[in-house]
Amino acid sequence: MKKIVLLVFVILSFDSFSQGFFEKGAEWHYTLKSFHWLAGNQLSTLSARYTKDSIINSVSCQEIVFNGGQVYMGAYYQNRVYLYEKDSGVYFCVDSLKRFSILYNFRIKKDSVWKIDYYEDHLKSESHIFVREDSIGTRTILGQTLSSRFVTYSRDSTFRFPMYQSEIVEKIGDLTWMFNWWIQVTDGYGAVGLRCYEDSILGFHDFGIAPSCTYTNVSVEELDNSERVKIYPNPTSSILIVEIIHNSNYQIIEIGGRVIQENTLEKGENSIDVQDLKAGIYFLQVEYKGETNSFKFLKE
Repeated sequence: MKKIVLLVFVILSFDSFSQGFFEKGAEWHYTLKSFHWLAGNQLSTLSARYTKDSIINSVSCQEIVFNGGQVYMGAYYQNRVYLYEKDSGVYFCVDSLKRFSILYNFRIKKDSVWKIDYYEDHLKSESHIFVREDSIGTRTILGQTLSSRFVTYSRDSTFRFPMYQSEIVEKIGDLTWMFNWWIQVTDGYGAVGLRCYEDSILGFHDFGIAPSCTYTNVSVEELDNSERVKIYPNPTSSILIVEIIHNSNYQIIEIGGRVIQENTLEKGENSIDVQDLKAGIYFLQVEYKGETNSFKFLKE
């Protein structure tokens, strides 16, 4: 006689406190930008909030609810997702695969790669995104020093065709979008940056890419990192030009994490002499009022 095993996918809610990747009540606010050419640079907003703890197939999870539009999760649009943390990794529930996949990996070393599994609706099959850890650093937020990982996303395990780069911060997640490999977040819009984050332990932190955290009447006043700080030429062989809208401090950090140059920047155009640097990849970290943003450049 054949045995038939049924996978039951059950969600139960409970009110206990979870010591997870972030605290209960945590909120993220993102800027969205239309990627349809007819819409120009039209902007919108999306927020996410950790609302309650749940159990999925005997795993204690954190329920994240999205406000401002349903989020495309590879197979369909939904307004919530479930995460849990284990052994310095953060995992998310892939409904269509009936299992969890790793989202962030804080235990691997520089140049290591982890694989994100998800379901691709138009292929009707499982797909993968590969994430390479380019360098490891820290970011100070509200007096707390948090681990920071600079990563590259790619659909190719050899990274011959990288998709984009971003930064993942301990307790907060990817600073572009929580699920950064999904370019289309809501219908016709993609996330381009985290405006602010807040929880009961870390507190409230504004990343400075919008006039306010919940600003909805978006206009040209809203600036992303590429508009607040511009660096060129990239690659460069001698001089790196940095245009900035505030007086700031900067550091140049090599791929291994060592600070090799630091000084101040004045509002407007600045020239940084990098002629003596060895050829390779570096990060320019710009700090303004306790907030640090990083930009990768190549020295030829």
